[in-house]
Amino acid sequence: MKAAAFRLQEQDQKRQVKIEFNLQGRARLQVVGADGQEYFRKEYTTNKEGSRIARVDLTTAPNQLYRVTFDLAATPKIATAFNNLFRVAWGEREARFGEFYTQPIQLKESARIVNLTWQGTGVAFEISTDQGKTWERLANGQARVLKNPGQKLVLRGLLTLAANTVLDSYRLEINPTGFSVYTGKWLEQDIGLVYFGGRWYDPE
Repeated sequence: MKAAAFRLQEQDQKRQVKIEFNLQGRARLQVVGADGQEYFRKEYTTNKEGSRIARVDLTTAPNQLYRVTFDLAATPKIATAFNNLFRVAWGEREARFGEFYTQPIQLKESARIVNLTWQGTGVAFEISTDQGKTWERLANGQARVLKNPGQKLVLRGLLTLAANTVLDSYRLEINPTGFSVYTGKWLEQDIGLVYFGGRWYDPE
């Protein structure tokens, strides 16, 4: 299953969601709001790989968080369904950035260091450990020691409103083992300190 989340706000002038995907096999596309209501649901079946676009009209829908899910399934002729394109675009904001939010990521241990990598242009990411009260900006491919470690993370993507803005994929690593922090030394995962040639250093 692939999933994406976005928040529809008052500033969004075009209240329509555009979902672009390719498929070989069977898939179910669904859009559900934070209110629990299903705003779109459709199943697709094809034995030949091809791209499609689904448009969901949210003209009368409330301003809230929406979750888009794309479930794959096999067919009698296609043993393994294929998909490597899944893009979600929505609204047209007057502000400089469009936004999307991930669902809260609940962890068993506190996240102290995160490393986010993404493929795209015109995109910036921020992360919150206090349910969106404060945000920390992340740099692509650079580990960041969080100011406020926490067990519940929310990732926010900020997308510039431009024709060349695109986000293909992103990957978030949480407390990556042995990751080299900005000192150039190695992080000891068990104690959260950096060995600095004769002494231990707290990266925070």
